[in-house]
Amino acid sequence: MTMFASELPVRADYTPQRLTAEVVAWLRGMKKSAVPNHNRDVSPDGIAPIIRASSGEELRLLEFASGVGWQAGGFRHDIPDDEGRVWRTEGVLRRSAAENGQGLLRVRGQCIAATPMAKLLPPRRPHILRQIVEAGIAGIDVTFAVVAEAHHLSDDDDGLLVANAIIAGEATHRLAILYVSTAASASWALPLDYISRLAIDLAGVAHVVVE
Repeated sequence: MTMFASELPVRADYTPQRLTAEVVAWLRGMKKSAVPNHNRDVSPDGIAPIIRASSGEELRLLEFASGVGWQAGGFRHDIPDDEGRVWRTEGVLRRSAAENGQGLLRVRGQCIAATPMAKLLPPRRPHILRQIVEAGIAGIDVTFAVVAEAHHLSDDDDGLLVANAIIAGEATHRLAILYVSTAASASWALPLDYISRLAIDLAGVAHVVVE
C-alpha cells in the first residue's frame, strides 16, 4: 500500500453536510465514477450510508453527533482499476478547539493491492483537496490562509517578521512551506507564472511563499 495525506484548517461553518456535497461534486467530475448515478444502500446498523456501483466502486459516508451538534464527519471512496488495484480516498472533518474555532479536514489517498501481483503506484493529491481550497472553504494556518495562490512577503519590517517566523518553524502548524527566495538581482530563480502554477499544484498540501 502507498499513501498520500494532508491536513488543513477549514472554516468554522464547514459542516459534514457540506463535505458530502463537495464529495458528490468531485465524483460527478470523475469520468470513471458511477456512484452518483446509483441508489443508496444503508449499512446494517443504519448509521453509515453506502453507495455502491456494479463496477465495485463504493462510497461510504459517516457523521458523528452529540448533544451539542456534530463533532465529526467523513467519507471513504474506493474505486478499482483494471490493474488489480483499488484507489481509496478518505476524508475526516472534525471540530478543533486548538484552531480558533476552525475545523480540521484530513484527506488521505491510498493505492491498495486487490490482487497478489498488482503493481502499486504512489497516489497523487486527490482533486477534492484542490476543489475545497479553490472554493474558499479552507481556513487560516496560523500566518497564511490556505489558498491556491502564492503568498508574497512585503519588503518591510512586517515581511521580515514573517520570514523570521518561517525560518523558526512558527509560521504554520499544518502545512509545509515552499519558500522562494530572491537572488541578488532582486529576481527569482523561477518565472512568476511558474510560481503561480506551483501554488495551484500544491493547494492544500503546502504554502508557496515568495520573498
